[in-house]
Amino acid sequence: MHYNHLHRDVKQVSTPPLSPFTLVQHNCLGSWDVFLSWFGSFSQLTAALSVVALQDPPVYRGKLPSFKLYTCFSPPSGNSGKPHVAFYVFSNFLATITLLPKFFGRNDVIGLEHFTPSGFFDPWIVGFTMVNSYSNKV
Repeated sequence: MHYNHLHRDVKQVSTPPLSPFTLVQHNCLGSWDVFLSWFGSFSQLTAALSVVALQDPPVYRGKLPSFKLYTCFSPPSGNSGKPHVAFYVFSNFLATITLLPKFFGRNDVIGLEHFTPSGFFDPWIVGFTMVNSYSNKV
């Protein structure tokens, strides 16, 4: 008997339901008041935001603000001055994915590569890259 693996029965593997993915973007204008008001408004949401992309976040002594339940990713400031972009990722979302920050040697661009075997948006999309950039040059 000849066995052909192409004609065997393939069992469907059920995948868990996809978690909602939410992304918001905001320009803080370098203001602590704008940042605190923006993040304070999250308490009124029924579900946490997965990723918050900020442009011109407030910086104090070279440090970006922290916010409970979110992990901050920003370009290293180094000699290039304060970061002009940042991502804040919800901790529970971060626990369900693999995330790799991408730096471009600039303080106004950052990328995040997201990966999960269960897929985003569709079970076949297991990864995507998000880029946050900001230019204040006229």
